[in-house]
Amino acid sequence: MILELDCGNSLIKWRILNSHAEVIARGANQQLQQLLTDIDNNQQTFRFCRIVSVRSEQETSQLIKNIETKYSTSVMQAVSCKESCGVKNGYHDYTRLGADRWAAIVAAYHQSQQATLTLGFGTAITCDFIDKSGQHLGGFIAPGLMLMRQQLLSNTNRIHYHEDLAKDLLSPTERPGDSTESAVNGGCHLMLQGFISQQLALANQYFGQQFTIYAAGGDASYFNIPKAHHMPDLVFYGLSLLCPITDNL
Repeated sequence: MILELDCGNSLIKWRILNSHAEVIARGANQQLQQLLTDIDNNQQTFRFCRIVSVRSEQETSQLIKNIETKYSTSVMQAVSCKESCGVKNGYHDYTRLGADRWAAIVAAYHQSQQATLTLGFGTAITCDFIDKSGQHLGGFIAPGLMLMRQQLLSNTNRIHYHEDLAKDLLSPTERPGDSTESAVNGGCHLMLQGFISQQLALANQYFGQQFTIYAAGGDASYFNIPKAHHMPDLVFYGLSLLCPITDNL
């Protein structure tokens, strides 16, 4: 058995794989203690753990220590590097590329073996370009849907926004809002849809028609991304490539 952890800015996503590399349990938690409780509730015994994290070194180290101590298992951590699995990191300082982005980039190119545009929808929206040789050309980062909305509301005293009224208004729409909630959601959505459309245009400019689009993350379904392959577990797939386990599970 293998425990896999994707520690993002907002959530720690996890899944457990059996000896056939099939997912038998998964979840997402904000707090470490709840994460450990949920893993325990699955009553699975695993020999290995691999982790990708964008959290602080202190928080990541503490999590690894807790996993190693509680489950008596070794932990492998994926980090950004100059080159891996045929992909060359495009950052001047490769260590500053988020490990989750790097995992997604490696996974996308490994899957397509051609020019690739990778879109990640989390707390932030990330876009990365990889050419057909595996060279990462760089990318863009923008606030995600939730973060953009939160920033707007936290800096505007007179916008009265009710979460309970807004939760059913996240579906894509170009119709002008008839309430504060629908106006805010619609405005944020249109801004990010424009951002995404620009990335698609750039990919066409760089690669012509010969490129593959991968979209990962829970908010991907809110946007129009023609011909995109939606792969919610893209980061986990990259994690398995960066931290391969060859022993019997």
